[in-house]
Amino acid sequence: MKECSEKVMAHYIKSKMAEATKETKRGYEREEQFLDNLDEHLSSVAMLGRAAAGPTLNRLSEIIRAKTQLLAAAANSKSSSSSASSASSSFTSQQLFQIREAQEQLFWALKILGHVMADEADGEIPMIPDALFQLCDENSSSSSPSPSSSSSSSSSPSSSSSSS
Repeated sequence: MKECSEKVMAHYIKSKMAEATKETKRGYEREEQFLDNLDEHLSSVAMLGRAAAGPTLNRLSEIIRAKTQLLAAAANSKSSSSSASSASSSFTSQQLFQIREAQEQLFWALKILGHVMADEADGEIPMIPDALFQLCDENSSSSSPSPSSSSSSSSSPSSSSSSS
């Protein structure tokens, strides 16, 4: 199940990034009707993302990191060139396309991430899904020292007893 979920989520994220590029090329704005159904759709998609939480979160964080770095670099180049001359401080059409594309892709990556990270709330604070707690448990147990190297020097009495 985890492998299938991972493949489906990888494809879904890739298709949304490609869709964002197409929307940017067309100058397409998301329709309000689509936005009304978006949260319901992404709640369903999030269940797949949680089944393969580690790879999904890694993939989304890589996209977010890359796109924010691109936007930061564009902002830095704009601020450094604006002091030189106002005529040369405008972005080229290619740079503007890359900025708009990064913004659109960030929209999708952050929307997907938000749904994977928290269940929808009904008037209350959104809850962290159990799958993410399990991922935290897996990561903490895999990063703890191996039993052969420090089994007698474990400082936590609860590390030897687990209730799963």
